[in-house]
Amino acid sequence: MGRMEKKQTNKFGPKEKKIFYFIDDLNMAFADVYETQSAIELLKQIVDYKATYNREELDQLISLDKFLFVCTFNPKMGSGRISNRTQRFFTTIAITNPTNEAVNGI
Repeated sequence: MGRMEKKQTNKFGPKEKKIFYFIDDLNMAFADVYETQSAIELLKQIVDYKATYNREELDQLISLDKFLFVCTFNPKMGSGRISNRTQRFFTTIAITNPTNEAVNGI
């Protein structure tokens, strides 16, 4: 909330044009017995509803405006997966390691 400013009563937005949140290694949290990852489910809630709850007054819903999440994901580390409910909010871009021939050509 440090980079946000109050736009309306319960609506916050960035001081600049848009705010980007970068999450390194989205799949770090291991799934619990219900096959959920609580930190990722909280992120899903924020992206889906464009809102979160006030940490001091839990009954106050705060709307968020003009934000974007950029995440990285390493399938060989952490739990190796995220829920499909969360993944539907992101565009997946897969990049493989270049071959030695391609590196030499560069």
